[in-house]
Amino acid sequence: MKSLGAAEIIGREVLATPSKRPLENERWAAGIDNVGGETLAGLLRTTAIGGSIASCGLAGGPSLNTTVFPSFSAA
Repeated sequence: MKSLGAAEIIGREVLATPSKRPLENERWAAGIDNVGGETLAGLLRTTAIGGSIASCGLAGGPSLNTTVFPSFSAA
């Protein structure tokens, strides 16, 4: 990942903590998730507006507890 330009690789524990907030501070422009569940929800909450996420796994569970707020931005 670093050879592709990633500045940092973080563990899922950083994102897996459930939050009652639909959005949090923007931390990254893009992310790759292979865990799903709370980790994917955390990634959605913290990805910059206009960012991209690739998700390809359910090891963290099949549920996705989030809102539509991370998916839409005001023009």
